Amino acid sequence: MIRPRTIGILSFPFFFLSKGAAFAYDSRTINVPGVQISIMDVLGKLVNIGVYWIAAFCATLFLIGALMKVGGAGKEEWAKKGNSIMIGAITGLAVVLLSYTIIRVVYFVIY
Repeated sequence: MIRPRTIGILSFPFFFLSKGAAFAYDSRTINVPGVQISIMDVLGKLVNIGVYWIAAFCATLFLIGALMKVGGAGKEEWAKKGNSIMIGAITGLAVVLLSYTIIRVVYFVIY
């Protein structure tokens, strides 16, 4: 079975001129009337959305930790809690970005 990988330079103009599908349907596609979506595209978009939300959450936690450390008014306990929250947020962000990089490399190699 033929899998559509890329649109070649020569087939690009004919893609818009044809009335039907330019490529054969793959078994790993979702066929909605008028749209053909690859499962890998859907998974890629879900991973991107998840990474953005987790990165925003880590940035928020980092800011909360910084405010706790600075706004502790000399309390040693608040400074330690703020520092541990900041370290946890940076560690979490590093883990998420590293896993995102690994997923992108695997996606590039496979597909």
